[in-house]
Amino acid sequence: MLERRLPVVMDHALSVVDVRDVALGIDLAFARECFGRPIPLAGHNVTIAALAARIAALDGFEATPMGLDGRLASMGAFWTGAAFAAFGLAVPDTLGAVILTADSFPMQPSPEQIALGVTIRPLDDTLRDAVTFYRRRHTV
Repeated sequence: MLERRLPVVMDHALSVVDVRDVALGIDLAFARECFGRPIPLAGHNVTIAALAARIAALDGFEATPMGLDGRLASMGAFWTGAAFAAFGLAVPDTLGAVILTADSFPMQPSPEQIALGVTIRPLDDTLRDAVTFYRRRHTV
């Protein structure tokens, strides 16, 4: 999105969680000795198109990428990766990301998240910091 080369996104909702909030959840789980069981963390439920538009706006431009069904995108990524592999070429990492993204989903805070007291920072704060982080490391 930040390179302004993302005309199409999956028409799919997911839960966005800041990595710093995940780290806080891990710290709280260790402090309370919550071992041996998963602790699902939910964040902000948002569509990928809305997420892309927010990232663009935070970076100072307008974008409205076209939405593509996640199942079609995942199937296309799978077969494209298979074709790369069949010809002995390295499969681009982005193809795996498409499949993983299609398998993500929106969710509500789990009882474990609530019991630990893990709060999720505002989405715009997460995205603004992510854009700043990216811009410091990449020239686009």
